[in-house]
Amino acid sequence: MIPDHIKEEVKAAADIVEVVSDYVKLRRTGSNFQGLCPFHNEKSPSFNVSPNLGIYKCFGCGESGDVISFVMKQDGVSFTEAIRSLGARFGVDVPEESQPENDERYREKEGIYHALAFAGRFFFKQLTENPEALEARKYLDKRGFTGQTVRKYGIGYAPAAYDTLLNAARKAGVNEHYLEQAGLIKFGRNGETAFDVFRSRIMFPIFNASGKVIAFGGRIMENVPVSDGRKAPKYINSPQTLVYNKSEVLYGIHVAKNEIRKHREVILVEGYTDVLSMHQAGISNAVATSGTALTAEQLKVMHRYGETLLMIYDSDLAGQNAMSRSVDLALREGLDVRLLQLPDGEDPDSFVRRFGRDSFVQYRNEQARDFVAFLIDKTRLAGKWDDPFHRTATIGSILRSIAEIPDEIAQQAWVQRLSSLTGMGDRALFEQLNLQRAEVARARDKANQRDRRRDTVSARNVQDQGTGQEPAARGRQQANNPTGSSGRQAYTGVPQDRFGPPVGDGKELQSHTDNPQTGPPPDWLDIPTESGREGTPFDAGPWPGESAPAVQPPVAPTGRKPGYERELLRLMLRHGHPMVEYIGSQCNEDHFQDEEYRMLFADMIARYETGKPISVSVYTALPSPWPALVGEVMMDRYTPSARKQEALEMQRKKDVHKIAKGELRSLKLHYLDKLKQEFQQQYAQAADIEEKKTCQQLLMEVSRERLRYEQELLDRLFPNPDQI
Repeated sequence: MIPDHIKEEVKAAADIVEVVSDYVKLRRTGSNFQGLCPFHNEKSPSFNVSPNLGIYKCFGCGESGDVISFVMKQDGVSFTEAIRSLGARFGVDVPEESQPENDERYREKEGIYHALAFAGRFFFKQLTENPEALEARKYLDKRGFTGQTVRKYGIGYAPAAYDTLLNAARKAGVNEHYLEQAGLIKFGRNGETAFDVFRSRIMFPIFNASGKVIAFGGRIMENVPVSDGRKAPKYINSPQTLVYNKSEVLYGIHVAKNEIRKHREVILVEGYTDVLSMHQAGISNAVATSGTALTAEQLKVMHRYGETLLMIYDSDLAGQNAMSRSVDLALREGLDVRLLQLPDGEDPDSFVRRFGRDSFVQYRNEQARDFVAFLIDKTRLAGKWDDPFHRTATIGSILRSIAEIPDEIAQQAWVQRLSSLTGMGDRALFEQLNLQRAEVARARDKANQRDRRRDTVSARNVQDQGTGQEPAARGRQQANNPTGSSGRQAYTGVPQDRFGPPVGDGKELQSHTDNPQTGPPPDWLDIPTESGREGTPFDAGPWPGESAPAVQPPVAPTGRKPGYERELLRLMLRHGHPMVEYIGSQCNEDHFQDEEYRMLFADMIARYETGKPISVSVYTALPSPWPALVGEVMMDRYTPSARKQEALEMQRKKDVHKIAKGELRSLKLHYLDKLKQEFQQQYAQAADIEEKKTCQQLLMEVSRERLRYEQELLDRLFPNPDQI
């Protein structure tokens, strides 16, 4: 196991705001930070991060914890891998572990990550060393990609032979099962012989926001021949896997996220080379959709980092249609949508290479339009604005898009914008907008019904299949064969698959020096290629071997809880045993009205009596519900203004006992009020005179006691520790 002092050292070194900011766009609110929760969908921010306490808390869904648990939940990794990842990032040396990993799903994902990292290094090395990759190097050189860009984004080359990656992986001890699950190899119809999925292609690794390789996109080389009349697709991408959901991934996000946050704007382009050219030119807030149509999930990722979306598509018909389909999705997500159409024949890649960064920025500033102005200008440029039919259709289309915006105030602002550009009155536009709202609502209801039906069918299918069925036997179970040497023969024939025919004979590769006819490589190829070298994004690193602890769902907060109870618990957590002793000597758990707060108070008292440590870090490391409950206590959902919060923090540091006394008075008064109500109810339900007299006496005692707590000085009610 990793020693406790190493865990604490990692937690102390890791900046939770920096880590969370990789996934959530945060803004400062007093001494804390706030943003949209990454664990559930929300429109108003309820996710809070406290750098002073090193914890996060969402008051919408209840998720909470420290920087380690955040990385575990967000990246789907084990406790050990989260510790190692944070240690590497913040300069803490984490020792190796010997305990094996027991979690099956985790082991599967880690195996896939390992296979993908190996493939990334392999493809990169092939590009830089294999003479077969000469045309690929010339192509990249012609496109203007520098050596620095090639290294930074790990661009590589997949050789033509059907088993080059497979054989290299076998020699390196990479399990074939994980290669298959990563979408890197396939098996023929006989289920025994395997072949590489990517061949004769320039390889673009796809990274997640944390910088891990999760998939590949492969571009075919132009000189690859075709067979039996079939044409190989220009691009192929990795299939869906345990680590790659293409509907949630944005190409380039691992580099672009901080620039998006800085500019508060994300630029959406179509392809890998568009992103690379723009980043190389210094426009680093650009991302692409990895060969898929824009999805709601991708838009949510963008919205974590910025509020404005600038959509740039090719000027051809397909690009324009894609832009039209995406606008409504982006508006529905609440993004401020801007559109930019490049000159005919240009895409972001070609434009930036021809004219440079400054020209692009100038063109963007002059030509980018909000979606209302863009659609009107598009109709005008087509010469159709003066036609009543086309003008009405354009305005109707714009109103339909406005109806997708979730904020009604924003809807009104856009209708006024439309009115100013068209000269139409607000009243007529709002009447039409109401019709469009109803249509949008009906469409969403239908979509929800379809989703419910689909979920029901899926649940039935899962139930029918059961959990004990074995998959069709193909001889691919290799749990006890970590070297990947299954005894299968490597594929030597020519399988008829959709990725195109083989090129080359698959002979052992030669180096440049062995084949002088290939000529010297371009200057940017003179780089080190060993795995883990600086300048490439691939580093296998240790393969963690510990299962993630089971994480139970946290307790979600229910309504606003007593502030005085929360403040007393907060003082106990902040100051540990001395404050627990002081507050515990003045009250007991019965004084706490909230059930969860009562539970936390009782647990801290029990810890004090047995000598166990008491702190925020202790409770955030425990299983549910403690992290969620402590997060709720330490970060109030109803955050005061920055100035007021600063004043509260200064006050808290002045005299903690004075603060405790004020909160104890409130606790006692509310407890006495509760007793008074109970005695009044007993009096009303009393069956005889004697019982009523008893209730009257109790009510009088409670009233006298309450008056004492109202009028007595705090120092007399609750003496300081040295006076007790």
